Amino acid sequence: MWELFSYGGGDFLRLVFNGIASIFGSDDYNTAIVIAAMCGMLSIMVMVAFRRGEINVHLFMGIIMVYQIALVPKVDLIIVDKIVPANSSVVSNVPMGLALTATIFSRFSHWSTGVMETVFSLPNQMKYQGNGLLFANSLVEAAGNFEFTDPRMATNFSDFWKSCVYYDLLLGLYGWDDVIE
Repeated sequence: MWELFSYGGGDFLRLVFNGIASIFGSDDYNTAIVIAAMCGMLSIMVMVAFRRGEINVHLFMGIIMVYQIALVPKVDLIIVDKIVPANSSVVSNVPMGLALTATIFSRFSHWSTGVMETVFSLPNQMKYQGNGLLFANSLVEAAGNFEFTDPRMATNFSDFWKSCVYYDLLLGLYGWDDVIE
């Protein structure tokens, strides 16, 4: 099974891999490969002519093997979006070499993220696996809704602003930009 794990970018990955699948599946790509193979054969013949019959067969066979193993077989790639499951999808006709590389790195990253979050035991609201790249965004939004729960603290804060900050602003000791910073 060829799975690619994503944390909020499943729709973008689907578009990228669909584009790659359409490039590698088109007739133009096959024509380009045939032309490249013909140019390669021509260059090998010229090289053999000038080197008196010496040819590096291992290099030639290696290039053919890599192409036949990595680019010719096509597989289905399953994109699993952990943050927005609706963005999960299946992309067909992805070259096996690309799908294998993406799957290996994705599985390792998914595993290491889970291990780090388990070992360092972050609170559930802060886990990257559940919230994605902007995992602390809810805390930043909640900071703007700050309220005093203790009436004494609220009164002390209000009195401090009335007796200190407002008069200093009126005297020009500092400006509103300084207060905001």
